Amino acid sequence: MFDTNDFIITQRFDCELALFIALYRWIQAQCYAVLSQKDMMTVRAREIFASLAAMTDLYILKRELRFLGPQLPIVAMHSVQDDAQGYPAVSPEQLVKLEHKLAQEKQKAKQP
Repeated sequence: MFDTNDFIITQRFDCELALFIALYRWIQAQCYAVLSQKDMMTVRAREIFASLAAMTDLYILKRELRFLGPQLPIVAMHSVQDDAQGYPAVSPEQLVKLEHKLAQEKQKAKQP
């Protein structure tokens, strides 16, 4: 489990169920989907049973959320300036500047 406050990282087929559980728990979350497996038919069938189990846990058994292991921090690969615009996006001008800076850094890295 990653140490996040308001977003979920999972495979696309898990997003619906994860967001349903989050909303049930009054957590306003966003889901970011990663690539899914190729054999989606068996995955979808498994997800139907997982959804039924989740509904049973939430509405009938009233089970609490649990985490299987320590929380892992998500470490940023790039540093962000203190005066940078916050979430959810940077301005188009800032994006152009960042892309230009990245291109310059790549050029420097290629030079012997």
